[in-house]
Amino acid sequence: MNSKGELTPGEYLAMNISGRMDALEARIDAAIHHVNVNIRCDLLEVEMMLESIEECDRKYPRVKPHQQGGKN
Repeated sequence: MNSKGELTPGEYLAMNISGRMDALEARIDAAIHHVNVNIRCDLLEVEMMLESIEECDRKYPRVKPHQQGGKN
């Protein structure tokens, strides 16, 4: 600071850059959080689909061609 208690141009610039970096870091953190949420949602959907497929397989076992008894 100068003798009047004011910021020098260099100090003002440093504070401005620091503020912009903080804002950019916050935006990056928000974007990463958004991506992580989307990944977790996608994984949950896949897990639910697999559980549904496994349940169908238990209810309706798949018949392999050689078990059908007919000729192919």
